[in-house]
Parts: sequence; C-alpha cells; structure tokens
Amino acid sequence: MSEPTNNTPAQETNTPAVSTSASQAVDPDQLAESLMNAIQTRTNRAETSVAKSFAEQYGMTEDEIKTILNAEKSKRAAQLPPEVQAQIDAANKLVIGAEIKTLGASMGLLDADAAMQLMDMSGVKLADGKVTGAQEALDALKESKPYLFGSSVQPKAWGQRQGGVPPKTDGVEAAFYAMNPELKA
Repeated sequence: MSEPTNNTPAQETNTPAVSTSASQAVDPDQLAESLMNAIQTRTNRAETSVAKSFAEQYGMTEDEIKTILNAEKSKRAAQLPPEVQAQIDAANKLVIGAEIKTLGASMGLLDADAAMQLMDMSGVKLADGKVTGAQEALDALKESKPYLFGSSVQPKAWGQRQGGVPPKTDGVEAAFYAMNPELKA
C-alpha cells in the first residue's frame, strides 16, 4: 500500500483554527490579532514574490529592488493622508485670502473674492506662518485690471462730505460748534 501524495502547497500553520460553533466564544482581540498576522504574512510573501519577478524582468538583484521599494515606502509614509492634506490646504487658503483682503483694502481693492479668482496665485505662498508674494500679485492685478481698484484714499468718517465745498453753517450750528470746540465741523 502506498501513501497518497499531496501536490498542493502547504497550508498556513500560523493561523489558529477558529470554530464556527455558537457554543464557543471567540475573543475579538485575539481574532483581530490572528487576522492581522495572517495578512502581514501573506503581504510579505507577495512582496517577496513581486520583488523577485521585477528583479528578473529588469535584470537587477532582489536587494536592489528591495532598496528601491523601501525608499518608496519611506517616501509614502512621510506623506500626509489626502483628507488631512486637503484640510491643511483649505486652512492655508483662508490665511492667504485674509492677507489679500487686508492688503487689497489698503490698495483700494473693491472685490477681494473676484480678485483672488482673477489674480495669478502661483507666487503667493504661506511659509512659517507668513504670506509671501501677495503684494506682488496684487500689484500685477492692479496693473492688468485697474477697474477692480477704486481710490486708495481712505474714506472719511460718516457724516463728513466726501469732497467739494464744505456746507455753510447756519447760526445754530455755528453756536453749537462755538460751545463744543472739541468737535470739528
């Protein structure tokens, strides 16, 4: 009598057998640990297989391929997840927008939102908490689209005439200002 031969690959021995019977309680933490170990083992095996294949395909050694792979893994590990990077970019955009609005107001900018849509923002950067390039971008925008800017003269206080001849005061107003010299007409 001969023993039957098994030509199938060896089964994984590092994962515990889990019974599906309802009478046996399964520890979720132990199950999760076993699952992660099995996935890591299979991932390592697949990585080794792919590295060997690439080494043969490109005429390199497996060590050279692994060095390239490890460098790429390090580079990707240093990157922020896309959703975190999107939040940072949105916050940076708000800071840059506030700086453009502040600088633009002193230059007589009428519509900061329209200006930010029209201006070349490629030179505007936020580094170390400081916005650079905003003044230059606003100057270029003022040169190319002057209609976005009004006069850079600060408006007068409410109630004051914006230009022209001051109004003549009548006797009541003149008496009022004479009694209250700290107020200016």
